[in-house]
Amino acid sequence: MTMKKLCVLVCPVDWGLGHASRCVPVIRAFLETGCRVVVGVSGPGAEMIIREFGISDSIETAGENGVDGQPDPDSLSGRHADSRQRGCESYGRQIPGNVRTEKKHCSDRLEIIPFPGFSVTSYRKFFFPGMLLRVPAFLKNISREKRVLKRLVERCSPDLIVSDNRYGLVNEKVTSVIITHQLRPSMPLLLRPLEGMVSRVIRRWAGAFDECWIPDCADDPAAGKLTAGHESLSGAFFTGWLSRFSPGSDRYSNQAVSPEPPGSGGSSGTFRYRFLFLLSGPEPHRTMLEDIIKTGIRDSSERALLVRGLPGSFPEREIAGNLEILAFLDSPRLRKAIEESEIVVCRSGYSSVMDLLVLGRTAVLVPTPGQTEQEYLGKWLASKGWFRVVRQSDFNLQKLIEQQKGGFTEGSEKKPDRGSGYSMAEWHKTTAIAHKLLLEKRVKNVLRKASDSPDRSKS
Repeated sequence: MTMKKLCVLVCPVDWGLGHASRCVPVIRAFLETGCRVVVGVSGPGAEMIIREFGISDSIETAGENGVDGQPDPDSLSGRHADSRQRGCESYGRQIPGNVRTEKKHCSDRLEIIPFPGFSVTSYRKFFFPGMLLRVPAFLKNISREKRVLKRLVERCSPDLIVSDNRYGLVNEKVTSVIITHQLRPSMPLLLRPLEGMVSRVIRRWAGAFDECWIPDCADDPAAGKLTAGHESLSGAFFTGWLSRFSPGSDRYSNQAVSPEPPGSGGSSGTFRYRFLFLLSGPEPHRTMLEDIIKTGIRDSSERALLVRGLPGSFPEREIAGNLEILAFLDSPRLRKAIEESEIVVCRSGYSSVMDLLVLGRTAVLVPTPGQTEQEYLGKWLASKGWFRVVRQSDFNLQKLIEQQKGGFTEGSEKKPDRGSGYSMAEWHKTTAIAHKLLLEKRVKNVLRKASDSPDRSKS
């Protein structure tokens, strides 16, 4: 039976690059079924999505209207002065567009439009109390998302909505899916008695969606207790790890418009870089860790690559002694950089963890101070023997170098289960494909549900 070609609206929350990153395989999966995909995304995540599906030069000047056709004071064009035009080329079709303005550009396959977001402010200290003060603004943003979604449904007529951690994207006329691994958030010690209550609120929000996709494994979860309570959701399904490095992802890159990859030593069994530092997350901690790394590498002879995680920023490339600094790397080049690096150092954000697990790589995890989810994930994954964790306040490059000389090798790490005998690199070869197939199965099932729903059929 030939499935009707449906329109899918995919909207990741704009809290850094992680949520946009893990939506990349989701977008690919829908495109591979022949669906038309509309991606609503703001901030750096928009630049990432553009680059993941190819970049072309200036095509046409975009306008500055919001999704309802009127100027939006919170639009990307109001927050960014840069008016460089960018486009997206995907699956042989070129889509003009500018992620820094509000005018959308259409194609029969893929469309990228700005979607208003909720900014996350970080603090040097007391991150979680600061976030609690923003709860009223967060709840207000959920109401705003519902209003924006209502206009989008009227204009785009999507058959399916896929939201990554945007709880306002529910519409009674459209089948909807929420992607989240945070059904029971990790809270500071003093607030831990409230975890159960907060978890119930989150599950009630998630229960408003037709399905809840959990990007993890049911039998041996990488997210640990964060997925607890999924049993109470009738529409909860595990999709496996969602990574832009999923098998087959290389064929979606546009190498013709990408700069040359940073070296070619990884494939020959030697490493081009001793260290690869992948930075991400909110300020000021992103810059603080970058400064710590730069200071530490200054007195070292080790060759290292630092990826700042700032798409669209300038300069795009710098050289400081033995340290090569890049603003951003698209997935094919980042994957090659990981393969060419002996030791990877990154945050313990869940999307970064999934990327490394799919590639079969271990790493040194440096949780963002005050982000209790990252701190929990770091401890949890270290206890399983999958990764090593170091607090940012204790991070010392010279100590890391000494540990490496003492035998910090990837083969000593356990495979991601309770058994032993294989390195992560050996293990992932048979598992990453299984995760990809699990996502494809869920995509086909939910498209069938959206197509067959009598109450939500489109004229």
